[in-house]
Amino acid sequence: IYFLVPILLVYFAAILQYRRGQRFVRYFLLAYSILIISLLIYMLRKTGMLPTSKFVIYNFNISFILEVVIMSLALGDKFRIERLARETAQRDTIQLLQEKDLIQQQLLQESIEKEMLKDKVNKELEMKVQQRTLELHQKNEALTAANQQLDRVYKEMERMNSALDKNNWELQKEIKQKKIESIRGENISYEKFLEVFYHEQACLKFLEELKWKDGYTCRKCGNTKYHQGDIPFSRKCSKCNLKESVTANTLYHRLKFELNKAFYLTYLFSNPANKESVERIADKLSMNVLTCRKFKARVLERKEALPQAQRWEELIMGKAD
Repeated sequence: IYFLVPILLVYFAAILQYRRGQRFVRYFLLAYSILIISLLIYMLRKTGMLPTSKFVIYNFNISFILEVVIMSLALGDKFRIERLARETAQRDTIQLLQEKDLIQQQLLQESIEKEMLKDKVNKELEMKVQQRTLELHQKNEALTAANQQLDRVYKEMERMNSALDKNNWELQKEIKQKKIESIRGENISYEKFLEVFYHEQACLKFLEELKWKDGYTCRKCGNTKYHQGDIPFSRKCSKCNLKESVTANTLYHRLKFELNKAFYLTYLFSNPANKESVERIADKLSMNVLTCRKFKARVLERKEALPQAQRWEELIMGKAD
């Protein structure tokens, strides 16, 4: 059966080729049909479904002889087809040569006529080319002068854009600093606080600037060179590969809730003017009261350890700016 399966697959493939117009496959199909029949006879004899006889016993030998005969006929058919193809090709070649000679004669006549026309056109073109060359030379000189002027204007625009970008960056930095300054020393609302620290990325950026404002130093080996870490705003030591997040070793180390809420709670609990209860603050921020109370204890502990801290952000890093 294992021998019969691949033969059947090849047999069906040959049938598809024959249906597509490949007539030479008919000998192959005939030979494989005989081979498949002999295999079926063998299988029937082995299973006892067919009585034993000389024909049944020697059916493989007979099928192989027939297969050789059929393949010989196929080879002869192949030679016949190739001979017919050569004869057809020879006839086509002769016809093509005759047509080629006729075309060459026509092309020769046309070439003579074109040569005469070309000489006439060339003389006219030479005069026009000389005139156009003079005009183009004059236009090129004017274009070169205009390009030089444009290049000077472009360089001046680049200088102005660079200065404008720098001014915009400084202005944005100044605006951001003024917003941060505006929330110092005032008992402002959570909504106004969010105008500065509106999402976690803004908080992380603020922490990054605060934590590494004096440059990066590895806590393990003291190396000052680093790569960007796997998470945003983190650092990875280029020497010992120590990874450090922006919140590590800060007031927000292993924080379990939103960072902007933690910022606001730090601001409130470090502000003596704040008189709101923990329960009311937790309700306003949609937080668990116990979580809010624990974080308040952390802020007060840090504030007690740093009595010289005057601003809420000085409590974040554990030392005054």
